[in-house]
Amino acid sequence: MAPEGIVLIAVLCAALMHATWNAILKSAGDRLISLAAQDCVMFTLGCMLLLIAPFPAPEAWPFIAASSGVHIFYRAFLLKAYRYGDLSRVYPVARGSAPLWVAMAGLAIGDDVLTIAGFMSVSLIALGIISLIFSRAYGGMALGRAKWDRGLTYAFATGVVIAIYSVIDSRGVRLSDSVLGYIGLLFATECIPVPAFVLATRRKDLVKTMRANGFGGVYGGVFAVTGYGLVIWAFTQASAAQVVALRETSVIFGAIIGAYILKEGFGPRRVFSAGLVALGVILLRMTG
Repeated sequence: MAPEGIVLIAVLCAALMHATWNAILKSAGDRLISLAAQDCVMFTLGCMLLLIAPFPAPEAWPFIAASSGVHIFYRAFLLKAYRYGDLSRVYPVARGSAPLWVAMAGLAIGDDVLTIAGFMSVSLIALGIISLIFSRAYGGMALGRAKWDRGLTYAFATGVVIAIYSVIDSRGVRLSDSVLGYIGLLFATECIPVPAFVLATRRKDLVKTMRANGFGGVYGGVFAVTGYGLVIWAFTQASAAQVVALRETSVIFGAIIGAYILKEGFGPRRVFSAGLVALGVILLRMTG
């Protein structure tokens, strides 16, 4: 077993990488082509995993198919969210609202009962998201001057989709008898639609855009794959609850990158709001 400090650093790096590839996507000149390049990297990894890992059991295939279908909507909503909204606002809402939807769904169907700690966690998430939404020109806290935009709508839609595929994958991977095989087949299937669409409709723009904007999408794919790999490794070294909870610090990293590196403004307020979201998600993961 690796020292706790090494595991901590690895998961924090994974969180930073997750926020970074979202920042690359947000700042890309052509987000669709950037996302296609990223998916090509993930598709390659998926195929490599299928070569070295046991193939997932047939019982898991319907879940992989369902998750791959849902991921199409995830990519579409994420692209729309970054078209209309800031990273420091969209990212915390999309990532932070997902566990909130899962918790609310569990209460609605009677599958889960929140403890006092769980209720406090949900309240913190909601408060953080509300403070991001109801702001004067994205800054203050005046409800009467709240500014809603399409970026927020798509951010919430992205959060719903994240919650859906998280539930699907949590069930499917248990039936797969091969975690790496499940991940490999999922990557190899979910990462086909966007590159295929770009090749079919944007082939003439592909090379030109890659030359003009560099290989940001490829770098984003490397960050996404490496970050996910660090999380998988951390699962073998520490409890899943601790790893998943710590990974949610990506919400804070996203707010910091958007506010200070992408110069979206209102840095302290957005980072504080994202911090509330992250704290609520971490507590929910740890106590759930």
